Amino acid sequence: MEAEQIAALRVRGALIEKSKEHFVIRLGLVGGSCDPELLRSAAELAERFGNGSVHLTTRQSIEIQNVPEELIHDALMHMDTRGLPSANSGERVRAIVACPGHPVCRFSTGDTQNLAQSIHSHFRNYEGLHTKVKISITGCPNSCAKPQENDIGIMAMAPKGYRLFIAGRIGRKPSLAIPLDSYAANEDAVIRFIARTLDWLAERGRPKERFASVIERVGQELFHSDVTKPWTQEYGATLEQA
Repeated sequence: MEAEQIAALRVRGALIEKSKEHFVIRLGLVGGSCDPELLRSAAELAERFGNGSVHLTTRQSIEIQNVPEELIHDALMHMDTRGLPSANSGERVRAIVACPGHPVCRFSTGDTQNLAQSIHSHFRNYEGLHTKVKISITGCPNSCAKPQENDIGIMAMAPKGYRLFIAGRIGRKPSLAIPLDSYAANEDAVIRFIARTLDWLAERGRPKERFASVIERVGQELFHSDVTKPWTQEYGATLEQA
């Protein structure tokens, strides 16, 4: 298969395996949640096209493995007919990770699942980024969803609101996210912060440059003056105010 064809399939959440003869298909879950019907459809997809190979990814999605090259287009058509969502890849906001949150977890102080759905609906189709952006939401300081390892991390801390973290990164050059000295007072303030941050990354970033690398290059103070300070004045609260 030609490189252009492989790149086009990647947009649909189909990634070529190391063998170069098979693909994996990633389903686009939000916060690791889905209904039983989606699980049944995913199982059918795996059995029909992927030799029954299913993997639960570290970002709470479902991955169908070992789909032969000659069946990949049929598999994607099958997904369309069953209404199975494909995962974002490339220069996009990736699948939103979230802990179970309130009211499931006794420690959680925030409705992380509904917030994840709201972020997904607002930014799934955001265009203009130069690289991937990963977002994680945790319902308390236990940080089960690891907001400190993501480009944008959100931690519920009722009654104050949501603590925000930026520019976390794992991989070959890991770095913990920077905790901001501001809180988002409510979910709307979180959405507005993410919108401003993505716009800033679209303007300031370079191709393939992760958020952490942008901050290393231009400095945290520029992000603060461009994004954090005006956002706090309109929607947020400083630590002293919260």
